[in-house]
Amino acid sequence: MQKNTRFFQAVMIHLLAAMPFMAGGQVVVGSGTPDGSAVLEVQGNTRGVLLPRMTTTQRNAISAPANGLIIYNTTTNCMEVNVGTTASPDWSAAGCRAGTAASLNCSGATQTGNLITNNIASGVTISVPYTGGNDGAYDAQSIVSYEVTGLTATLAAGTFSSSGGNLVFSISGTPTRDGTAYFPLILGGQTCNLAATVVTTSVTALNCSSATASGIIRTGQSSSGITVSVPYTGGNGGAFNSQTLTSTGVTGLTATLSAGNLAVGAGSLSFALSGTPSGSGAAIFALTIGGQSCSLAVNTGCGAFTAPGVWKEFDCYNLGSNSTSVDPLTPGWQINGGYWQWGVATQSAAGPSGPGSGQTNEGAVTNWNLFAQPDFSWQDASKATYDPCPVGFKVPTRTQWEGVIANNTYSDLGTWTDSFTNYSSGKKIGTRLMLPAAGLRNYTTGALGSRGAWGYYWSSTPIASSSDARSINFVSGTAVSSAFSDRRWGFSVRCIKE
Repeated sequence: MQKNTRFFQAVMIHLLAAMPFMAGGQVVVGSGTPDGSAVLEVQGNTRGVLLPRMTTTQRNAISAPANGLIIYNTTTNCMEVNVGTTASPDWSAAGCRAGTAASLNCSGATQTGNLITNNIASGVTISVPYTGGNDGAYDAQSIVSYEVTGLTATLAAGTFSSSGGNLVFSISGTPTRDGTAYFPLILGGQTCNLAATVVTTSVTALNCSSATASGIIRTGQSSSGITVSVPYTGGNGGAFNSQTLTSTGVTGLTATLSAGNLAVGAGSLSFALSGTPSGSGAAIFALTIGGQSCSLAVNTGCGAFTAPGVWKEFDCYNLGSNSTSVDPLTPGWQINGGYWQWGVATQSAAGPSGPGSGQTNEGAVTNWNLFAQPDFSWQDASKATYDPCPVGFKVPTRTQWEGVIANNTYSDLGTWTDSFTNYSSGKKIGTRLMLPAAGLRNYTTGALGSRGAWGYYWSSTPIASSSDARSINFVSGTAVSSAFSDRRWGFSVRCIKE
């Protein structure tokens, strides 16, 4: 029993000798006495202390790292200490290998995105190539621009690769003018001046000739609610200020462009019109934006070409229309209009009073005129006494109608079925004239026929020494045709500007 006790005592003495020395709550690994300021001291001159080694990803996966926790980051080759909290770690690097590079190539830098005068930089980066990295770390840095001021280039902390690479700077701020912004780089033992290009808002081309209006600007009526869209190409995404343009030529109109940003590439500018045009013709707006200029011509009134390059204003509605405030380019019962026998001043038969079947006015007309009017009743050279058109307008001549036929494009609107209640059909001529397919009135009874299937319109031109006069007619799928008809038929009238 004594022998076993002495053996146990010997083993304990050897174990205690191998353990760290503890004195007053201090621990020393080694054989000496711990420093009075240390809770733990590791002594030795042939080995070191090895901290936990891990990548940045592994470090970030540590659950609730304590404030003051120390690791060695193998991604950055740095010892790191959490100077934050368990909920919001903040790893501060210490004892890093100083990053160096053999060269920084600012002249070979590439810029992604546009820097535009007086516009907040967004998504703009500049990549600077380097060579000969030593796998050492570099700190994050922010550099303020000079020459063109207002910008900051920010680089996140990282490591110089021994195989070379690129330093990517994010650009923020608002440049004060166009030109070149410079950023002085001092990094990895190298220096260079990084240049960033700042441009003004620009487009490659403005295409005023392809501008389109959302509606008809009628002479003497407010243009409120109408917009004009002007296409452009080569936009650089820059901002533009609002501008208000006043018309010349036809005066009285204002085109307003709200502030906005150009598209990158192709896009369009939308101008809101206001005011009342002083007459018919072209209202001209001098447009300048993005370094380009063009003359925006906005034609007022409805109309069509009557000869190559000769545009003539027509009334927007058939004579006798129920309304002159609805869209004149969309067929409807309100703009069907009335019917006139050739050469008379007053309406021969009324158009519809509403869209319903009981409002078509399709029946025979009491006291329908059975006698053709004389040649002088309507005239080509000047407006005749019996011309039914309002002041400033007259019935078009045969030559004018044939000019319209020869110098414009056509498109069909609606269903083109013969029905007393079909008001959907019309022939669109060019972009600013539409003739409803209103049908006709029988030359002996005045009864309605062919509504929604045919359109018939008088000219002012009689065929001398006969009971006929010139007219035009059309049906779906065909161009407008010049014709002659008995003057006793009841046709539509569309007036032209004198």
